[in-house]
Amino acid sequence: MRLSKITLAGLLLVTLSIVTFITFFEALSPNLPCNPEAVCSPSLTTTYIDPPLREYSFPQIGSGQGVQVIGEYLYIYGQVAHDGEGGVVLELDNNLKPTGWKGNLTSNGRHVIPHPTGIAYREGYPTFIGGAGDFHLIDWPLFKKDKNLDRAYLRTIRGDHRPASATERAQGKNPWAARPEYVELNGKWLLASVGRYAYPENYLTLMDPAKMPESETVSDPGVIIQRIKTSPCVQTLHWHKEKQKLVLVQNQFAIRGWQLSFVDLPKAIIAGSTSEAVTASFVVARRQFPAFGPLRSELEGYAALPHGREVFVAAETTNNVLIGDYVTEPQSYGLLRKLSPSVPRLYLTYLRYCLL
Repeated sequence: MRLSKITLAGLLLVTLSIVTFITFFEALSPNLPCNPEAVCSPSLTTTYIDPPLREYSFPQIGSGQGVQVIGEYLYIYGQVAHDGEGGVVLELDNNLKPTGWKGNLTSNGRHVIPHPTGIAYREGYPTFIGGAGDFHLIDWPLFKKDKNLDRAYLRTIRGDHRPASATERAQGKNPWAARPEYVELNGKWLLASVGRYAYPENYLTLMDPAKMPESETVSDPGVIIQRIKTSPCVQTLHWHKEKQKLVLVQNQFAIRGWQLSFVDLPKAIIAGSTSEAVTASFVVARRQFPAFGPLRSELEGYAALPHGREVFVAAETTNNVLIGDYVTEPQSYGLLRKLSPSVPRLYLTYLRYCLL
């Protein structure tokens, strides 16, 4: 009986300590002197959560790179490092079951897009797939029919990039990336993309999709409509139709902690910065076992599905697609979720990056 009382008292003490730590952290974090060059994505008012996620493995896409919803299907894409497949797109139904369709991003055997970084699709508009800093214009119906780009590849629109320096290559930094997504602004559909990944001075670019197919580069007259400052480490973009918000799919702490930032696009344009227009921000802790073992998982893609389901794609070859219910809704981040060891561990990582 005495041992049981001691055990119960110990559990209560640990719980009280965690709750106290969380309370103080959330009260003080907006005032911490974070260095944006050290903190991958310095959102000071984000909500840290550890939602239950169902994991699926799709080795067909290799290292997961993103996801796009087209019609009634989900298209996940990635980079296969073996068998010479390069960039791959896989079609899933609403239950995350493969339909049997898989497309290779090759043209006449050549890897046109070995590392896909975004698919921008909207019916009646040109389809773009990002890769290696450029935008590749493709015929989506032909791609679906042929399962490759032999006939579907139309042309490449060069991104506004420059060659990376030796230092940047050593640091894994890319001066530019093409991560296209269609967004709606004042009843008009524009093509959006984010620029440099691991740079504090990152930016969001809004472009005219009607001008793109006729242009050689995005710098051609009339293509770029506006550039907006944004936070670093944005992997892909997602237009949340129900919330009418632009979602920045990001990472924190050198790929420790998945971040989703919901942006009011009109407000961001007025402010000239997405950071001034974030309406909600969440960091999702990936559960690791043992609880305090290494935490390193890179979020690459995100999509909101009907009925509250949300899909995440990670840069892994196993458990690379995860799905949760109402992950970014208020009922998903109560106090009990924050008591998960993964969330306080992310807080400690945050403090390390801010203060050291």
